[in-house]
Amino acid sequence: MSVQKPSGGRRVIQIIDGAVNTALLMIFVILLALGAYGLWDSNQVYVKALESYTQYKPDHKDNLSFEELKAINGDVFGWLTIYGTHMDYPLVQGKNNQQYINTSAKGEFALSGAIFLDYRNAKDFSDFNSIIFGHHMDKNAMFGDLTKYNDQAWFDSHLTGNLYYDGADHGLEIFAFLTADAYDTNLYSPGLVLAYDQNMYLRHIKELAVHYRDIDVDNDDRIVLLSTCTDATTNGRELLAAKITDETFENPYAAQDAENQQAGVLDALRNWFARFNGWWLLLPAVMILPAAILRLKRLAAQRKREKR
Repeated sequence: MSVQKPSGGRRVIQIIDGAVNTALLMIFVILLALGAYGLWDSNQVYVKALESYTQYKPDHKDNLSFEELKAINGDVFGWLTIYGTHMDYPLVQGKNNQQYINTSAKGEFALSGAIFLDYRNAKDFSDFNSIIFGHHMDKNAMFGDLTKYNDQAWFDSHLTGNLYYDGADHGLEIFAFLTADAYDTNLYSPGLVLAYDQNMYLRHIKELAVHYRDIDVDNDDRIVLLSTCTDATTNGRELLAAKITDETFENPYAAQDAENQQAGVLDALRNWFARFNGWWLLLPAVMILPAAILRLKRLAAQRKREKR
């Protein structure tokens, strides 16, 4: 029994149809793989941002770990903690304010950057006003929690922190949350010396404040501003203002933090998911790839039969 070969026109249509199907399938697989890789690559930004530095935090019983971090990166000089938030990071200071925008506290490339002191400020916080910068990241990373101070209830219940430098702890007493423009030179002018300028600076903070509480801050005090960007406007900035004190404060959220960090489980899980959930996004592409290969083989076999 003879097999009737398709006509020339029909054969051409079949070949074109097969080629189009193959091309579409390949394009789909490529786009899927690229999309998954893009999501995975974006997720890696948070791997660095969520990296735990807890093992390096000064505890005064054994500062070896903090000294180890300083040995890794000599620009590390202190530690910033805002109680009840995820703002708990080592402090660095670069030669300019661009150095640590895309560099971690370990001196490695990281889009999440590091928490860094303005290069014009003194590391011993002897200046009247110091400015600390950090990226506004999702997943509560870096200065991502700073925006929570927009809420009055949050502001009222998260008013203290700790600033470690020169081998000692110092208290942070938060007194204002404000929004400003990144090019506000009246605000972003660290290390003011003249009493007149210092008083004007405090007045300017109060004018820009979304939330403010009077704790009798004057030009004899030392203050620090934590600054991060905001999604509201291109050049918008959110800032938290605090007075540096010799008196330290107890962490009112210590029990909660201890529970969350017991045995390092939370940090370990968080980092584990951050490292690997991007790979899971590649699974659809991996699963569909065998089907695509099988489809190509079937098309190739069909073409061979048609040529007989």
